[in-house]
Amino acid sequence: MNKFKLLAMAAAVSAGLLGSAGVMAAQDSELVTDGPASGWFDIFLFNNAEAKIWGLEDYIFDATSGNSLSKDVCVYTNTEEFRMTVESDNGDFTLLDAADAKGADYTVTIEDKESTPNNGIWGDGEYDSGFSPLTDFVVGASMTDPNVDCGGSNATRNVNVKIDLTRVSPLADPGAYSDRVTLTVAPI
Repeated sequence: MNKFKLLAMAAAVSAGLLGSAGVMAAQDSELVTDGPASGWFDIFLFNNAEAKIWGLEDYIFDATSGNSLSKDVCVYTNTEEFRMTVESDNGDFTLLDAADAKGADYTVTIEDKESTPNNGIWGDGEYDSGFSPLTDFVVGASMTDPNVDCGGSNATRNVNVKIDLTRVSPLADPGAYSDRVTLTVAPI
């Protein structure tokens, strides 16, 4: 059965179009005299793509932290590869205060921690907020179980997320500057 027919069948099942009225394709045999009778049926498996990201923590920069912080997060997907999208709530990977005054620009680097890592860099002239590059992170970078602890011995299968402050505004007033970053894992 071709992929299109399977997708159409999946859409029909999810829409409730196939019910007890016998719309399925199974075929009973006719009454046969003096010979074999046969019928047939199809078997379907609807295996949805799954994804989860966890172990996320806030990044806090202060006078002692320097301009670069790196942390591991866990990614799970049941597909062979996945793509990451990074979004900045401020829209341009800039830390702003409550009055929208600029405190610093920053980049977000995603590394899949394979032996030859795939990297994606968002901000500061690289990828824009919400952009999903064609870089495919391989499943070796993801957890094999969406319910395990993200730390300890599982750290070798994590994705590394690095934040670099690229330009700290020399005119920024003392205060708190922030942005919210959303990471999206898309199984492919």
